[in-house]
Amino acid sequence: MRTLILLLLAGSLWAESEISLQAPVKKVQIFQTGATLYREAKLQLAAGQHDLYFGGLSLGLDPNTIQLYGNKGLEVISFKIKNQAFTEEEAPEEYRSLLKKLNQKKEAIADIEAELEALKMEKALLDENKNIGGSQGYSMGQLEAIIRYAKTQIQANAKQQFSLNTKKQSLQNEIRQQANELNRLKQKYNQLQSGIVVTVRTDKALNTSIGLSYSYRNNFSWSPNYRMEFKSLEDQLAVDQLAVIYQNSGEDLKNVEITLSTGSPSDNNQIPRLETNFINLYTPNENFKRAAYNNAEPQMLDEVSVVEGVQVSQNKIFSGQLASTGLMETRQDFKLKGKYNLPQAKEEIVAIQSFSIKADYHYESVPKLDPSVYLMARLKDYESLELIPGKVSVFNQGAYNGSFFSDFKSLDDGFTLSLGKDQSFAISYERVFNEERGTFFGSSKVELYHYRIKVKPSKANGNKLIIKDQIPISQNSDLKVRLIDGHQANFDEESGFLSWEMELLNSGPKQIDFKYELRYPSDKRIR
Repeated sequence: MRTLILLLLAGSLWAESEISLQAPVKKVQIFQTGATLYREAKLQLAAGQHDLYFGGLSLGLDPNTIQLYGNKGLEVISFKIKNQAFTEEEAPEEYRSLLKKLNQKKEAIADIEAELEALKMEKALLDENKNIGGSQGYSMGQLEAIIRYAKTQIQANAKQQFSLNTKKQSLQNEIRQQANELNRLKQKYNQLQSGIVVTVRTDKALNTSIGLSYSYRNNFSWSPNYRMEFKSLEDQLAVDQLAVIYQNSGEDLKNVEITLSTGSPSDNNQIPRLETNFINLYTPNENFKRAAYNNAEPQMLDEVSVVEGVQVSQNKIFSGQLASTGLMETRQDFKLKGKYNLPQAKEEIVAIQSFSIKADYHYESVPKLDPSVYLMARLKDYESLELIPGKVSVFNQGAYNGSFFSDFKSLDDGFTLSLGKDQSFAISYERVFNEERGTFFGSSKVELYHYRIKVKPSKANGNKLIIKDQIPISQNSDLKVRLIDGHQANFDEESGFLSWEMELLNSGPKQIDFKYELRYPSDKRIR
């Protein structure tokens, strides 16, 4: 097999007859935006020149990406794109079969309406003659028989009308459903009204195969999803990397091989060119880091981040946090095992691979906001996996624990995620009022704030617990904030954040007391 150079000859004439090829899609390479499809047909050719027709292609394909592959004894002379209007006479069997069924149901309704009209006439005659000339000329027995006959016929007439109306209603519902399906098929086949006519020549009879490939710039996409599961403190995190695939090309893709790629379709079959790669610095958004800890999903923007011409995330990016840096990323290709069906305009979720990530586990709590203790996992050595930005769903021993978007870039000293609450801790948070004082020194007022945190773990293990809190940061030179007693906390003066680390091995209850004071002019108020 060799790649055949294709020449688009605008002036060549169509042959009197074409050989229509059955060339189903065998495999598809799907990019995060776009795809390349590969078709293959088997054929027998006599010596001479032939026009081969690849039909059922979409109008959305990029003609500049067409490539043809064939036996070395087959010479390609030219090819042309052939677009044609949709006609019901030349529609595929699927469409014509459904149209036939729809017309049959319409004929059945017409028959029912004729029967109903006859029954209405019968009912009118029965109503007009149920009092046949009164009682004159008829015996009592004859009158009773006439009344019984009229009653029986009227009841039978009503039942028959009801039955026919029910059948009519059922047929009308089926017609509406089939009409919708017919419109869907018509739209689909309106998309698939493109074809390629290839003129070839062979010096001898051949029993061969010929392949066709072409690309879409749109109509296809895939995005990565991750399922991370915590099993125990002794185990690594189990990760399933999944892909959500979507296609609306109109093509019927059944039993195809799939390769997923982070690259993009080739431009006009030409070798790609390197461009200068500019990078810059930015300050990570602190809210983004907190969201990763708490499994909350930060505010998103309906935009697309494009780096080096590649759409990194076709859905959303974070406000204040780029979905990708300007650093060059290595292209990744994933060849999926087995074969798949890709339905039209419907998401399909497939498995890419499974692996494990090393993690250091610890506990964290922010009792000021939530009197709960969370199990946290700090991922280790995950950068070598080159994980693609995507949605992460977290499971703790089989229980779903929320999801968030991640770009898998290092945050401070590593990437940390929450594995959910651990109910084995009892934690309390209170303000100690008996030591609060408000004193005056000249024109200044001083207020003391004292808080107490109590932690009682119900089980002992070798993992550490990190407690977090804060003191306020002044935005006014007249308002002074001073940490009086931090209980040996790690203190960040710029943010006001406090943190305490404690080992839990064979430990009993823990208590943390911290104090700070506010000093400000006595004629002012704090807000």
